[in-house]
Amino acid sequence: MKNLLKVLLIPFMFLLSGIMLTGCNTTSENTDKNDSNDQKELTIEVGDTVKVNYVWALQEDDSIFDTSLEEVAKANDLFNPQRPYEPIEFIVGMKQMIPGFENGIMWMKVGDEKEILIAAADGYGEKTDEAIQEIPSQPFEEAGIEPQVGEQYNFGFSVGKVLEIGEGTIKVDFNHFLAGKDLKFQVTIIDIEKGDVIELGADEVGAEANVEEVVEEVIDAVEEAVEEDTAEEGDKENEEVQEETEE
Repeated sequence: MKNLLKVLLIPFMFLLSGIMLTGCNTTSENTDKNDSNDQKELTIEVGDTVKVNYVWALQEDDSIFDTSLEEVAKANDLFNPQRPYEPIEFIVGMKQMIPGFENGIMWMKVGDEKEILIAAADGYGEKTDEAIQEIPSQPFEEAGIEPQVGEQYNFGFSVGKVLEIGEGTIKVDFNHFLAGKDLKFQVTIIDIEKGDVIELGADEVGAEANVEEVVEEVIDAVEEAVEEDTAEEGDKENEEVQEETEE
């Protein structure tokens, strides 16, 4: 039960050196140049593994709230010494990123830089009333957590923000905190590794799970946990009654 509500607290390549042998230096330099030229000719397609540096901001006020660049993080009071600052790596088309981001980097090459504007619909979606739900407060009590209005908690399947605390229930907003926000990315392509072609429809590339499905999973998990606790308490009471009868 306690694991249900735990808040989850979210390598550079090694440079190889060796002994340079007489007569091999020119060949090595030519090979490196050819590899570099080949890399620059590659373009991003579905199935490729890519490494990307990014600066992530809101369109409404250009405020930066995440980046893979340490100097940008420090300049915007975002620096976190506990996280690594390095390019993100992902496979295009595997739904690891929001749709607008993946669509925006398609056909780019290593070294390319680009500003990508992403509407809310292609980011984290619009806010929905269905994502605001009342759930039993019992799991919080069992986990020894006193919920606070305005705080966010991890429910295993999704993060929710507490809106109201009632008698035995808690109203939680499971909308993503970026739902309804138009986003902006400044990206630089660092590396492209060609992969197998993935057969996906255009609407499937980078698609996120439906918010209603996520909310249903969260509620089902909470209700199941409550039922298990209730059943355990009932079994315990029955055992105590049986022991008293035997005495």
